[in-house]
Formats: sequence, structure tokens, C-alpha cells
Amino acid sequence: MIRLEEQNNNTPEYYNKSSIVHFVEKGLVDDKDQWRIKWLLKDFKGGKLLDLGCGVSSLQLIAAQVKDSEIYALDFADLYISIISNIVENLSIHHVKFVSSRAEKTPYEDKYFDYIVMGELLEHSEDPYEVIKEAKRILKDDGLIAISVPNNETIEKHKEKNHLWGINEDDIRKMVDVKQLDIVGDCILCIGRK
Repeated sequence: MIRLEEQNNNTPEYYNKSSIVHFVEKGLVDDKDQWRIKWLLKDFKGGKLLDLGCGVSSLQLIAAQVKDSEIYALDFADLYISIISNIVENLSIHHVKFVSSRAEKTPYEDKYFDYIVMGELLEHSEDPYEVIKEAKRILKDDGLIAISVPNNETIEKHKEKNHLWGINEDDIRKMVDVKQLDIVGDCILCIGRK
């Protein structure tokens, strides 16, 4: 992994503002991102799923359609989480639970989840290895982790100033026991185990 930005501007305040603006402009369904969400959920067959660093995503609503599922969405943008939680509750979708917390220190007990999704989270994290460590702690022994990150961003090529890390295929293989890894365009997609 290479550090792309010295300054970390990934704060709850920034994401509260940007998430709310994004939600008002585009809602939860962003058509350009549906292919990635479907890939991340392809091995989810039910049980407890955590969308870790959920941001503005329809992933939870899509996952909630899977039979016998209990869906959790966690993000540190507390104001956004409060707003989206009320909206989803008003839609009478009751098996999606939203929680405001940091990805490195979640409020869940050990081995709680069957499936954890980290879609476009690790490159924003101050310490991606701490996020992975926490995900492994709360993942059941036979659970799966689904990850997507930009592929091999470099200091010269990256455009998103909130991306702190350039992550490549080898980095992902060091983080999780890879079951499947695909590179689609500029995106690394991985299903892995602890």
C-alpha cells in the first residue's frame, strides 16, 4: 500500500455534509454503482450482513431482499445515519438497522456477522489494517468479507483527495484469505475469508 495523501480529510463532518448532498441529489440508487453492489452481494445467502462504512448506498436495501437476512449498516457520519435510518423506517423496512460508529471500533460482539461488505472504504481509512482486524473480529469463522477498492491508485493518477491509500491486488491478498478476486476496470473486487 502506498500513502496518497498526507492530510486525512475523512471526517464525520465532511461525510455528513457530502452524504446528505448526494442523497438529496441522487437518492440511494446510483445506477452507475449497481454492478459493483451486485458483485459484492453475489455470495450473500442470508444471515447477518454488515455494510461497514455504508455511506450513500442502496446495498442494504438490496441485501434486505435476501430471504432470512438481518442487515446492519454502519458509518461514522452520524447525522446522515440518523436521516437515512428514519427514511428507511418510514418505508417499513424493519430488518435494516443503521448504526453510527467508526469502522475500526464497532459496537458488535465477536463472531456476530455472517457477511461483511466493505465497499470503497479501505482507501479512505487512516489504517486499513485496523479496519480489517475489526472486521475479522466480528465475522463468524465461516463468514465472508466482500471488498471493493480502486485498483492500484498512484500519487500521480489519483483524483479523489479523500483516498488516503493506493491498494493493489497483493495488498488485498495480505489482508484476507482470498476466495475470489476480480479486477473490473479501475476496481478490485474480492470475496475473502478471515
